[in-house]
Amino acid sequence: MKKRIKKTRKYKGGQNSSSLTAVVSLAPLGAAAPSPAPSPKPSPKPSPKPSPKPAPSSKPSPKPAPSPKPSPKPSPKPAPSPKPAPSGGYDIVIIVGQSNAVGNGLEFFTPNWRGTVRGTIQESLYNDLYFQSDINTNNQQPNNDPIRNKIHMLTSDNNIVRAVDPIGQFPQSRTNRTSNGFGIPFARQYVKEIGNPVMLLGCAMGSTAFGYFGDAPGGSNDPSKKFGWQKGENNNNICDGINCSLFKMAKLRIDNALSKAPPNSKVVAILWHQGENDAQGMRSIGSQQRYKNGVAEMLRDLRSYAVTKFPLSLSRFPILMGGLCKAYSDYYDIMTPIIQSIVNENQGSNFKFVPSDDSITNISRFKHELRPNNRSNFGGQVHFSRLGQIEFGYRYFYVFNNNSINFM
Repeated sequence: MKKRIKKTRKYKGGQNSSSLTAVVSLAPLGAAAPSPAPSPKPSPKPSPKPSPKPAPSSKPSPKPAPSPKPSPKPSPKPAPSPKPAPSGGYDIVIIVGQSNAVGNGLEFFTPNWRGTVRGTIQESLYNDLYFQSDINTNNQQPNNDPIRNKIHMLTSDNNIVRAVDPIGQFPQSRTNRTSNGFGIPFARQYVKEIGNPVMLLGCAMGSTAFGYFGDAPGGSNDPSKKFGWQKGENNNNICDGINCSLFKMAKLRIDNALSKAPPNSKVVAILWHQGENDAQGMRSIGSQQRYKNGVAEMLRDLRSYAVTKFPLSLSRFPILMGGLCKAYSDYYDIMTPIIQSIVNENQGSNFKFVPSDDSITNISRFKHELRPNNRSNFGGQVHFSRLGQIEFGYRYFYVFNNNSINFM
């Protein structure tokens, strides 16, 4: 039963594209202080009569001297502005992992959708108005949504556009243009509470593992290559023969974001969701430790690389790791404790765990397990439902925001 891990992903459809580009302009501060300097030039008219009075003419010169005094007062104000980057920079959120990080929320969870006359939707937040604006994120239509207008993404061909699901990923990643992910909901709450514009940087591919390079069936559109999250042995090349490092591909995506993003942009978080393809290899303590050490090191190195490219970023901005879908208990029971252990062992490096179960009891909207797409097949059970993905984005923000969220 567990051998279906690599070949039962369901991916149909291609990368969604968009033609709406984000135009960002940085208005330079105007130098208004020197403009009053020409105004004292009528003073030379009295000066020709008493020609020896150049000395008193120097007396008004100390009057412009106080004018530079106000100029140093505004000068410290631009200093804090680069951190929140209100003048045009993006707060960049990197989304890394496999299929649930790509976003495979394809339907609402109906436990008996086959064999019943009328399917019963069991989604706790199905009628919750707060989440309705996140359901239809596969198009550019709601231009009157001021929050969505501040959420952008880097496409697979390296253009910045208004964000839509599925968000841009690696050029080799296969996506379903009708699916939902957790990136836009995270960004929506981020914009509401923090206010800065967000750029989503997708670096995910379905059916990929850390422990080995594989064909990524259903996750890759390049069958000639094998993909994995290891760094690889050749530091100079993304691919060692046919084995391609997704870690190095993510670094290239960061480079491309740097070439497109306006000044004052910074990376504020890495959202990681992965582990399904490594679950069957975690039977021994040694394999679990290798996974924990390797993934933690890889994510720390990816963060360090992002900071070198975007130096306004905090040196230890948070790395958030999400739990697997509990509907497929074989994987959840194996991998979620391992992911929690990575977080516990790296709390000093600002790693945080995002639960997918009902353990967040102090937030009424989160008091339940995130639903799968369905229970009819392997792919339906390992992938979160449409609303499961949406709610997961808000859970990621809740943990990012130090276990606080304001449902305004």
